[in-house]
Amino acid sequence: MVFPIIIALSSLSLAAVAAYFSIIGLTTIFPGVFWSIVIMGSTLEIGKLVTAVWLHRNWKSAGRLIKYYLAIAVLVLSGITSMGIFGFLSKSHIEQEAGASQYGSQISMLDKKLDSIDTKKISLESQKKTNEQLKSDDYISLQRLNDRLKDLDSMITHIREKGGFSTSSNIKKERENQAGERSSIDKTKQDIQNRLEAYRIKLESEIFPNLEKLEEDYLSINLDKSKLESKLKELEAEIGPIKYIAELVSDFGGPEVNSESAVRMVILILIFVFDPLAILLVVAASATFKESQVSSESKDVLELRNKFLLDLEIHLADGKPAESFIEKYKI
Repeated sequence: MVFPIIIALSSLSLAAVAAYFSIIGLTTIFPGVFWSIVIMGSTLEIGKLVTAVWLHRNWKSAGRLIKYYLAIAVLVLSGITSMGIFGFLSKSHIEQEAGASQYGSQISMLDKKLDSIDTKKISLESQKKTNEQLKSDDYISLQRLNDRLKDLDSMITHIREKGGFSTSSNIKKERENQAGERSSIDKTKQDIQNRLEAYRIKLESEIFPNLEKLEEDYLSINLDKSKLESKLKELEAEIGPIKYIAELVSDFGGPEVNSESAVRMVILILIFVFDPLAILLVVAASATFKESQVSSESKDVLELRNKFLLDLEIHLADGKPAESFIEKYKI
């Protein structure tokens, strides 16, 4: 009696799991009427199993029309269950692929941001180099102007050192001659100083801070990219077995298949085994229970018969008439 119970529990567990997958799969196909699909699917699953058991027990006695209709109904309901299971498993794989695609898109966007930061850094570095070069050129120009002022001062010093009665007038005359050039030099030096100050302000308040900000953004984006790549690798590791299945098919001489085709193959194998096995096990459990009941009744009848025969032999061996034995058991 233990084995029929094991068969019944196994068949009911398979049927329950198949029903669950099927109902959840059907709700993904018709998401707008979730509870209606749950109720409908549950009643159809129960009706399918009851119908399969009834057909097994009454196939010979049932009318041709009703038994063929019920058999077709069981097959159609089994197909609906398989369709629901296919939808459930497909949805899981599609969500996984969508997650991987989403991570890939996010990584691509971060790569574009990194490229943009690199472009901005190159532009700022170019501006920095240009400023440095302009500063260097202005420093050289400033040095030349200072050297020229020294030359002009040397001329006046030379006149002073030469001496004579007209030294003062000569110095005054030389200063007058140099006045225009000195004025131009002073103005040019002032312009250079102003430009150098502008270079410094631009470097300290614009270029350097922007470069520092871009470096921080670059590091932050790289960190986010690393996290996304780690999640993407986890998803790829989860679908790794499917890729091996696809490669296994080609290794045994089959056609080249991609991961999508391999997933569909695995799902089809599952649905062709899942629900039919559940139905047949329920029918097998019913038949086993019926056989155990028949064998139990036959055993009881056999034991009662043997007891009657043994009592009859003892009764007759004691010399008692058969009528009293009949009267005793009211036969």
